[in-house]
Parts: sequence; structure tokens; C-alpha cells
Amino acid sequence: MMLFWSILSSLVLGPVNLISAYSSPHAELLDTAQELANILTKIGPEQALIGADMNVPITLWGYANNSPKGNTMEDLISGLNLHLLNEKNSEPTFQRRNAKGWPDLMLVKGVQLARTAS
Repeated sequence: MMLFWSILSSLVLGPVNLISAYSSPHAELLDTAQELANILTKIGPEQALIGADMNVPITLWGYANNSPKGNTMEDLISGLNLHLLNEKNSEPTFQRRNAKGWPDLMLVKGVQLARTAS
């Protein structure tokens, strides 16, 4: 994390908030979404890098099908003007013998940060 932070801080101007979020596959996404929205509102115009284990299947980041929770997450990303760094054709971030998935998301708040982060 230190190496990433030093590279990131040299590429962007101003503070960058690092946020970690988790939503259990069995929990309602709205609680986590509301908490994330509250944090982003609290930091105002400052940029943020969000590492999120959201457990929400949607084709936008690699799954074969959309889910209602995935559609909610997509609406949240759009509504909060976040930028998704995940690429649709990337390797799964979770893999076992009989299952694979892309539950982990990298999101960015701030256009300048979105242009420099990968």
C-alpha cells in the first residue's frame, strides 16, 4: 500500500482519501451504499480511492448476468459520480475450484484521479 500511495500522491494534486468498503453477499446493499454515500458527502470535493468488496454480480465488471444488487451498485456508482477502474475482461478477483467471481471493485471519486489511476 505504501508504494501505491507514493506513486498516487505524486500523480495527483491535493488530498486523496483511501476508503475500504465491504458488503456481505447475504446483506442488504443499501446499508453499505448509504454509508459510502455519507462518507463521500462528508469529504466534499476531495478525491477518493475506494477499494470495495461488494459481492454484487453485474456484467459491467465481469459476471455473466446482472443481479438486483448489481443494478443498485451501478446506480450508486453513477449517482455519486464515481469512476469504475475494473475492466470487464480482467481475471476474477475470487476463485475456487467450483466458483469464480469479481466481488472486488476499485472506484475513484475525482476526474483527475480517475485519469491517472489504473
